[in-house]
Amino acid sequence: MEDKKYLKTVGLLELLLRQAPQESYISSNDLNNYKEILINTSAHRKHYSPSEPNRISNNIKWTESKEKIENNNSNKENDNSSSSSKKEDEKQDNMNEKNRDENEKEEEDQQESEQDDNDDVDHNREEEENSVNGFN
Repeated sequence: MEDKKYLKTVGLLELLLRQAPQESYISSNDLNNYKEILINTSAHRKHYSPSEPNRISNNIKWTESKEKIENNNSNKENDNSSSSSKKEDEKQDNMNEKNRDENEKEEEDQQESEQDDNDDVDHNREEEENSVNGFN
């Protein structure tokens, strides 16, 4: 896959990791990102090869996802999206942004904690060296 990064959202994780994703978490952006990932990785094709035909599967995830992606694309082309679905997508996007902010905060806290641990190790090592060298 290219060096493109995708925002880790609950909806995208549902599509990528669950056999039967919960629709309530999935926004149109999640569907578009999922589609891009499938196309870039050829995960929906036999032997993961872009030159091979699509896999034939009765798996609920594959059949429903394909249908939703196709419907999502036709909605965009025809611009017939209802205002309620747009509001739902905006709401989902806001939730996703909140999740992203929480993930970033957790990563920052983890990095700070790791740095504190490293500082403690360095301090203890320094004390041991001073003790060994007779500098009590």
